[in-house]
Amino acid sequence: MNMAMTGASGGDISGMKDAAAAPLLRVENVTKLYGGRVGCRNVSFDLWPGEVMGIVGESGSGKSTLLSCLAGHLAPDQGRVMYGGRDTVAMAESERRHLGRTDWAFVHQNPRDGLRMGVSAGGNVGERLMAVGARHYGAIRETAEDWLGRVEIDPARIDDRPRQFSGDAAAAPDRAQSGYRPEACLHGRADRRAGCQRSGAASRSVARSGAAHGAFGCDRYP
Repeated sequence: MNMAMTGASGGDISGMKDAAAAPLLRVENVTKLYGGRVGCRNVSFDLWPGEVMGIVGESGSGKSTLLSCLAGHLAPDQGRVMYGGRDTVAMAESERRHLGRTDWAFVHQNPRDGLRMGVSAGGNVGERLMAVGARHYGAIRETAEDWLGRVEIDPARIDDRPRQFSGDAAAAPDRAQSGYRPEACLHGRADRRAGCQRSGAASRSVARSGAAHGAFGCDRYP
């Protein structure tokens, strides 16, 4: 596997590192094998509050495998993914699902994998809010309009289905529904045009939301 790893942020985060007792996310020797083929091997890094990290590599180098292992979509063959002092690899599936509804956000490479295509863009956002206890319809709809606006979708399109969005806008509802105050954003759609040196799309999502404390993105070389 030939993978280049670059950690970056939109500004100076040295003070944040000094103030933080521990990184937001700690990855230790994560390895995933597919029989005799290597998905990723012995990957380790720390993601600190306020930091955006990009993983850059050619097609098939293991970026999506690594991201899926971090998100709990794939079980690594070895290694640990530490969040809040707990190993997410070892925790129960129900706990990982709760983490995905509260502290974490996952933006899929193919937005159709993260959306209910028969439900409106606003409904996709609203379902995530309801999963963490929101019940007031007006407040849910107002929040959905706000989050759609933050990812540059006209709030007037709140009732459009995801299939009615095209191009870059097709991923916006997925970014919006992932925006419920996440601590960490796992982003499968980094910006090829920016070379992913600062995981462009991920960093823009963090900046627009004003909510995520850290972001991690993957993409191919441009």
